[in-house]
Amino acid sequence: YKEGDKIIGFRVSEIKPEGVFSLIGLQNGDILLKVNNYEIDSPEKGVQLLTGLKGESNIALDIIRNGQRVNMNYQIR
Repeated sequence: YKEGDKIIGFRVSEIKPEGVFSLIGLQNGDILLKVNNYEIDSPEKGVQLLTGLKGESNIALDIIRNGQRVNMNYQIR
């Protein structure tokens, strides 16, 4: 997802209803801006950050949903 010429996020799609991304609240069409305060400035970095969530106990997501910025925080036990 770009603003001007700069990549600022990653539009998520193909979220499976019972998948882990759905369980943490992501929806198809959300624009993921940051994962644990790491900015997403390329598609590769977005994929890397999402796949790197395994084993994390705290997850913070900054997204744009329906034009509004939303912060989501999760603690995994």
